[in-house]
Amino acid sequence: MRKHEIVNQFSRVFGDGSTLQVKQKYIEPKTLAVICKSYIQSKLPKQFLNAAFASFRYPSEYQGWVSSSPFGTECKVDGTRLPQYWYTKPKLIHSDSDSRYLLDFLDPEHLLTNMRTKVCTIGINKAGIKREAWIQVAKYGKQNGSNLSLALVEHLLDKQNVAFAIKTFSEEFEIAMKNAGYHTEANFCGLIRNWYRAQDEPGLSCYERHLYEQSLRQWLLEDVRFEIFPPPGRYVKDIPIVLYEGLLIHIDRRSQLYAFTNGAYNARSIGTFDIENLFGAFQDWDAKGTGVLRADEVPEAMLTACDLYNTRLNEARGFYMHTSASRVYPVPPMTKHVDILTTETYTLPTEDNIRRLGKIIMRDHVFDQPERKHANPKRKKGTISSLGEPSKGIKSVREERYKLNESKILPHVRAGINLEDLKM
Repeated sequence: MRKHEIVNQFSRVFGDGSTLQVKQKYIEPKTLAVICKSYIQSKLPKQFLNAAFASFRYPSEYQGWVSSSPFGTECKVDGTRLPQYWYTKPKLIHSDSDSRYLLDFLDPEHLLTNMRTKVCTIGINKAGIKREAWIQVAKYGKQNGSNLSLALVEHLLDKQNVAFAIKTFSEEFEIAMKNAGYHTEANFCGLIRNWYRAQDEPGLSCYERHLYEQSLRQWLLEDVRFEIFPPPGRYVKDIPIVLYEGLLIHIDRRSQLYAFTNGAYNARSIGTFDIENLFGAFQDWDAKGTGVLRADEVPEAMLTACDLYNTRLNEARGFYMHTSASRVYPVPPMTKHVDILTTETYTLPTEDNIRRLGKIIMRDHVFDQPERKHANPKRKKGTISSLGEPSKGIKSVREERYKLNESKILPHVRAGINLEDLKM
């Protein structure tokens, strides 16, 4: 019996017979959708719900991403069926006058040295690439012909040294790995070496470069599914995501760039080396010779550097100018004039003129022609000094022992703080 009913009984027996009227609450039944939602949220973890919702949204979001790119899924390199699909699209940058696409990517040298660091530290275990393969082959470098010092693998001397990275994935090292039974690691060495050859070696045709890049791309995307959620986090295929995406974006950008350069460009010229040379030129007019300028010196140095490089690159400057320490292309030109192999008119895709590129046409640049190839190219050896030779990078006795270096002074000594007084 409810409380108001008990009160009404007492009122009839002992009181004036008045009764209490209680408002009845009418509960509106929940809809089936609300009941299902409440049940699912109470029974299933949030991670599962997020993955299910992402899987539901993925097809429409992917189609929207594809439709906003000038390179559709049907766009392939002319004469090939590659790539199967694009991993990245160029960014559309808006300005007051017009809009242009920005093709951004990382330098191949940085990617190469980072991959060397990865395989020589912990390897790529999920792909079957073990660090021990490099260690075991490097231990007997003189006997097996790889000529790779163990110090370059175990201690990773000079992690940003490109010559050491090239030596780590060299053809001699690949052969030594195969002879030692490390076939997976040897194949990976070939993929990385050929990919970097496509970025730096002269005399390779544009299609050879493309196939070398696509071989590494297929290895990176093998057994990786992006439509399954949750997606990979810090590592993809046991490779840091910055390095993994850096390689894929770089490979796609190299193919996409042909559509923006009339079908040909110098493979070695793409990167940040021009900017590094520009800022390196600051050392020429820095009084201290260090290239480190004061804040008030930067505008004048930038103006001088830009004027100097504009003059160097101007073929119609009207006077001779020594532009490099050694001439790469002799005078007269080393190659004869070659007519353009295609008459197709290329239009830069813009916001007002976005068109679906049905195919990407490639043709050889002067850098890609066989005449540009050297029989014995000059390369840094990528080796360390032998026991009887002077060690590279050693400092003189005066510089090491007697030259002023305030960084060796402890911070509390420089600040004049006596630690003995603080203990009391």
